This record gives sequence, C-alpha cells and structure tokens, in this order.
Amino acid sequence: MPVLIGESVSHPHLGDQWITTSPVLWISEDRTIAHTLSRWYRLGKSALPPPKVPVSRHYH
Repeated sequence: MPVLIGESVSHPHLGDQWITTSPVLWISEDRTIAHTLSRWYRLGKSALPPPKVPVSRHYH
C-alpha cells in the first residue's frame, strides 16, 4: 500500500519532523488533502512530480 513521506508541520503527536504515514486511502484530485488509515493530512508542495496513477483510486 502507498504511504506519504515528507516533512510534518504541527503534527499533533510528532511535531515538526520527517514522517512516513500509515497507508493512504484517498488523495484529493488537486492533491491538497490526503486521508490515511489513521488521520487526514493537508498536503503542501510535492518534492516529486505526481505519480501516473488515478487519484480517485481506493485501496482496500
């Protein structure tokens, strides 16, 4: 399952540091919001180009 890797800012438990999330369940079409198994994330600018997979794909 895909995960997010990046710099966390003001995470409720981890504060400001590099993190790997739990598996991603959904990413908004404009790639500004993501939902993982454990929480919702507001996404900033990506360090990499977007992957060539549909953003509406759900993983189970």
